[in-house]
Amino acid sequence: MPRPRRLLLLLACFWLTPAHAPAQATEKDGTWAYGYGFAGFGVAIGEELGDPIFHLGPGSDVMLGRFGLTGELGYMASAERPLDGFGTFSPGVLFAFAKRGTVPFVKGGFTLFFRGPGGEPGWHVGAGVNFWRSDKFGFRAELNDQVLYSNHLLTARFAVLFR
Repeated sequence: MPRPRRLLLLLACFWLTPAHAPAQATEKDGTWAYGYGFAGFGVAIGEELGDPIFHLGPGSDVMLGRFGLTGELGYMASAERPLDGFGTFSPGVLFAFAKRGTVPFVKGGFTLFFRGPGGEPGWHVGAGVNFWRSDKFGFRAELNDQVLYSNHLLTARFAVLFR
């Protein structure tokens, strides 16, 4: 079976299984945190209209009930020139619409785009869903927009969540 078909089949099996619904059986009250590693692909809209891009990195969310603080450190580059990229540092806030199982969320905040010393300020917004498979492990799917001046760096990202 070709690779894209296998990936789609795997994702379909995951989303169709009810195993993620009872995950996190205990309500998460108070403060709790989790980390994640993400990879995403998308397009740059602005000066370089339609250039394919990718975004990789680790992140962490600290939840205070349904509200949270989030932070990511990433590497973003053009798919055509993968070694000519730049770093992103993105602290922000997050609101989760649920506390367990399948958890939709929205987030936003500041982004620092950097290559070497110094950097350029921007901002980011995103929305997605965390699929917790257990209290310790899950997956995330999200759409993210990193904005630098009038350039929008839109990516569909997938992450592995862990506690």
